[in-house]
Amino acid sequence: MKEIERIIENSLVDFLKKIKKNKWVGRENEAINFFAFSNLIKRFNKSNVILRDPAQIGIEVAVPQLRGKGKKEVRKDLVIWNKPGMTNWNKCGQPIVIMEWKFRAFPKQRKKSSSYDIHWLKSFSRKNFIGYSVNIDIVKNETKIVKVCEGEDEDITKQIKGTGLIKDERRT
Repeated sequence: MKEIERIIENSLVDFLKKIKKNKWVGRENEAINFFAFSNLIKRFNKSNVILRDPAQIGIEVAVPQLRGKGKKEVRKDLVIWNKPGMTNWNKCGQPIVIMEWKFRAFPKQRKKSSSYDIHWLKSFSRKNFIGYSVNIDIVKNETKIVKVCEGEDEDITKQIKGTGLIKDERRT
């Protein structure tokens, strides 16, 4: 799983640098697509044991809902499956990565909280799974990235350096 973490986190660093350098703006779904197709997909290759085929990526796809919730499935922003072409409807398919995004690029948009996403990812979490809550606010020049593994969350924002989109907390 360390290899997947390295790939996802390096892809996020490159994405953050790219949107900063190009002064990119868009909505959340456009940011997710831009991330997936401009940064993440480049790191998939046949020699990688786990991330070998871009067809493992799903955007806005259904995954199993937590037990005790109303629906049987719920849609998630970006999902990486254990096999190419998998969906929630394939009983042998399991998400190995789920990324939930909050993206704010326009002043009129309200600021979004990631607390529900982090709670959901922690509850869904199990062995051989990584969750990410990605919250990017272009308007306020703030980014917060939380990684979830085996029910534990870790704020990795400080580890994602050099993007210019992460405020130095000592100056705030």
